[in-house]
Amino acid sequence: MSELAEVRARIQTALNRGQPEEVLSLLSRVSLPGPEALAMEAHARMQLNQFKEAARIWGRLTRDPNASDVSWLHWARCLLAARETDKAREVAQQALDTHPDSERIRLLMFQVLVAGGHRDVAVTMARRDWSLQALNTQELSLLAKLLQQSGMPDEALNVSRHLLAREGKSSALLYQHALLLQAAGRTEEALGCLQTDTDAQHAALAVSLHTGQHRLGEAESLARFWLEKKQQTHPFALLLGQILVRQERWPEGLVYLKQAVEARPDDISARLALAEAQVAARMAQEATDTIRTIPARAAGSVEVSAHLGRILAKLGRTNEAWQHLDRAAGNALLAPQALALMADLASSREQREELLRRLDEQLSQSRPSDRATLLFAKGHLYHGLASWGLAADCVDQANALVARSRPPEPAWRTVSSWIIEGNLPSRVPSGASSRVQPIFVVGLPRSGTTLVERILAGHRDVTSLGELAYWPRRLHRQQPDESSPQQLRSWAEDYLMRLASMAGKHPWVVDKQPYNFLYLPVLKALFPACRVVLCLRNTRDVWVSMYRQHFKTGNNYSFSPSALSERLNEFLHLLPAIRSHADAVVAYEDLVQAPESSVSALLRQLDLTFDASCLTPEHAPGVVDTASHAQVRRPIYRNSAGLWKNYQPYWQHHWEGLPED
Repeated sequence: MSELAEVRARIQTALNRGQPEEVLSLLSRVSLPGPEALAMEAHARMQLNQFKEAARIWGRLTRDPNASDVSWLHWARCLLAARETDKAREVAQQALDTHPDSERIRLLMFQVLVAGGHRDVAVTMARRDWSLQALNTQELSLLAKLLQQSGMPDEALNVSRHLLAREGKSSALLYQHALLLQAAGRTEEALGCLQTDTDAQHAALAVSLHTGQHRLGEAESLARFWLEKKQQTHPFALLLGQILVRQERWPEGLVYLKQAVEARPDDISARLALAEAQVAARMAQEATDTIRTIPARAAGSVEVSAHLGRILAKLGRTNEAWQHLDRAAGNALLAPQALALMADLASSREQREELLRRLDEQLSQSRPSDRATLLFAKGHLYHGLASWGLAADCVDQANALVARSRPPEPAWRTVSSWIIEGNLPSRVPSGASSRVQPIFVVGLPRSGTTLVERILAGHRDVTSLGELAYWPRRLHRQQPDESSPQQLRSWAEDYLMRLASMAGKHPWVVDKQPYNFLYLPVLKALFPACRVVLCLRNTRDVWVSMYRQHFKTGNNYSFSPSALSERLNEFLHLLPAIRSHADAVVAYEDLVQAPESSVSALLRQLDLTFDASCLTPEHAPGVVDTASHAQVRRPIYRNSAGLWKNYQPYWQHHWEGLPED
């Protein structure tokens, strides 16, 4: 073998092994023919995520009249990766003119249109008669994925079925088909495609599908089977850790997530999952430390930026969150969620007006599934600009869209009668003793529960675990006569053990689950030493605040004006019974008008010594993971009291039975 041939082989081996630095080093020491050397350098630059440099090289190579469509493909895709979508579209059009019969170039044009947000044009192209036989397996897979991303799940599944029929039901193709079925909401069919006993990738997807359907028991069992029996640390340690954290079993979940990071240090998704779990467990400093371990190169990708922006917002690091979200918003698929979170963080007129412009651009080309998110964000921005009519119009449109797929939950009295007087069984046992005790902060959503939680979290003797789902998961659809004393005691002991594992040296732990008001009789019986803080706010203000909020899970009744009013009237009917179990009642209006006297009274009623830190909740330690995460990072303010008056001309007809004061 000649020296030149040997160098070529070494360069190709380095490319195959993902060693781009070695490729560039070898190229600097030998003289290969110009186009060949340029192509090798371009591939190395792509592996280094140096997409602008790679695009420049591929552009030079396409100047050759005989350049293949592959060079054009690489040029356009590097431009896409560098977020130069307009230039990528221009190059894709040139490629189509140069290679009019290339199905790969047509597929490239479709990809460019999707990435640039021109979905209407892409859909028109996709619905022409594609010559599917002319596309290879990889290209058909890409086409199916792009069709799904463009909101065309049926077309995507048709392409996938064609691929399965042509190539056979290989493990890889079945896996992709299951992913497409998952995206189309056809979970059971997706599970039916998967070989969960023999294929680790299939099993990992099955775990995710079960988790998405809230079948956490099945998900946990399958993950443990692969982790313990099959000795597959990655990705099953990652999946198991996420499942346990979702069940609020933080210490055990964090152990598995750290195992996942150690098993594959280069997996950024594992580090992000660990940081998100630490945020969920209110471990702000630990989450910050984990974020610092993410390499700057990885943090520059739009997908990672989207994750980091969400995490940093919960940590109160607004400026950093804004930068990451702004980067993510440059990607058409990530833009709706990124812009919506930026709308929550916006604090100036200039920021709000610029975001409104960007949201209008997105709405003109958005997928139907993203329209509600974008409209809620517009409503939020118009609210910040005091454009009440425009805000109301956007919010009405958004709620109408969401209500189609998320019908209101049944009335509380039909699924849980714990709070109704006389329904508490005398056999409910007293809870086990513990060095820590809960402070339950309850009330309607958007009634000031997060503000009160932040106030208490500032106290030297108190820590907070945020909104725990522990009791709703166990008691929501269970009637008192269906619960055995043994089961209730077991839950109480487990609950206190979980609090103690996260409380550090603090004797009090806040559980800010608003809907725990439904279970106060049994909670007071199980935990005689607990404290209950009831938060109240003008019900019309609560109505407006909930109706304006895009709740990602739960609170489906808030998307229907009539159902929302019915539910708030139901709360008013239950209020005397709820009050009877409260150790302290905090009126939002009193709290924001006279913070010092209200906070002092609250602490006295809870038998806590006065702590001046409670007067500055914006500086309270920890994480805020609720709809109020942006508001509570500001000093206590008054302008949300009496909010309903601004929207009275637009929504008053929905407020039957809701008092003005």
